[in-house]
Amino acid sequence: MPDVLTTVVNALPWVALALGALMGLGGLVNPRWAANVVRLIPDPSFKGGLAEFRASFGGLFLFVHVAAAACLYFLPAAESAAPLYVVAGIWFGSAVGRTVSVLLDGTGTAYNYGSIVFELVMGLMLIAPSLLRSA
Repeated sequence: MPDVLTTVVNALPWVALALGALMGLGGLVNPRWAANVVRLIPDPSFKGGLAEFRASFGGLFLFVHVAAAACLYFLPAAESAAPLYVVAGIWFGSAVGRTVSVLLDGTGTAYNYGSIVFELVMGLMLIAPSLLRSA
């Protein structure tokens, strides 16, 4: 019986990562659903409110869970770079969510373009040592 329990316990992180990624995909595809989940609404007097839901709840949730799953699958437990990949995934996901909103919602403001650049740079800075090692 302990083998079954061990198998179930070892599967729990994968279930949580899949659920988190699906929540993120839901927020990326349907930011109004995400707004309802967090009980917030974009202010109609400011263009770009949906971009925040797509970026933070959508892209961030999706990419942080996918990045954590990649760490869990590919890297040894003691690998010190693993948290950097997870945090980089947060920044890249936010940039993707915001970019999708710019493209689909017409939220191409200077603020959103600047935020996309900032989010990409942050992600790249976090993984730069790994990129250098692999070059």
